[in-house]
Amino acid sequence: MLRLDLQKLFLLLTIAAVLLTFGNSYYVTYQAQKQLLIDSTLEANRVYAEKLAETTNNFLQNAQQQLAFSAKVLATNINNEALLEFETERLYEQSSFFNSVSIIDSTATITAIFPRNIPVKGLVLPPDNRQSFNTRKPLVSNPIIAPSGSYLVSISHPIFAKEGQYLGFITGTIYLNQDNIFSSLLGQHSYNN
Repeated sequence: MLRLDLQKLFLLLTIAAVLLTFGNSYYVTYQAQKQLLIDSTLEANRVYAEKLAETTNNFLQNAQQQLAFSAKVLATNINNEALLEFETERLYEQSSFFNSVSIIDSTATITAIFPRNIPVKGLVLPPDNRQSFNTRKPLVSNPIIAPSGSYLVSISHPIFAKEGQYLGFITGTIYLNQDNIFSSLLGQHSYNN
């Protein structure tokens, strides 16, 4: 009888040891797999975010280059209203970068804008919306509320005469509450993980 109880005890201990080893092995494997999945997902998200940031930076650089070219063109004949109107329309139509394009003169007055149905031509920029005007350098502004009431970001480039006189700046705006290049670039992702 004692022998039978020892055999049963030995068998139970062996089964318990095997089950404990199996359970421990399963738990360790589960934890390792879980951490591996977390690490690989975080790395994939980091790489994806880095690529989006690089693409956005390239967009901003291209927009600045377009504005710089227009600033050179405008510097030679800033008082030609037909040229101002043509240049704002050309910048707006040549790409989908901007929701509007405008030219502000050295007195902070909006002298040209496209699309022309935005009723701000002739308005003077309020003091709290003069970041680009006061900086007098190429700039991507902080989000602001424009004279038209739209919440936007302004990408601008100063206009200087050959003699160095400040003539104003040209700006392309991206409306943050409407469809724009940023909403298509940053708002829609094919990568769902």
